Amino acid sequence: MIEFPTYVDIVAQTYNVEHTSTTLRSDFDSGFAKQRESYCSGFKRINFDIQVAGHKKQDFMDWYNTTGRGALWFKFIDPETESETRARFTSFNLSFTALDTQLRKWRASISLEVFDA
Repeated sequence: MIEFPTYVDIVAQTYNVEHTSTTLRSDFDSGFAKQRESYCSGFKRINFDIQVAGHKKQDFMDWYNTTGRGALWFKFIDPETESETRARFTSFNLSFTALDTQLRKWRASISLEVFDA
């Protein structure tokens, strides 16, 4: 399986976690809403900014293309649990911003769906 690049820095101040629920809810015109737990695995969605050195930006784009431009699963070390997980992108447009005038550091926001099993 493809691995998330080790040369990418995660900006800790931008790290955001959303735990998805596996509960299904049905609302009706009258009466009580019904809820039940579905029998599928829950995911964790994480959003964060990454920083990449200028000479590694193209390497990151090449890696991103090997993931089917974000569609395929890859190995990811979850910074929160420090365990190896499977992840895939949920937002597929990468927009890099230069952090200095010499284009030595770049930043982009990414969104991942993480599966802990």
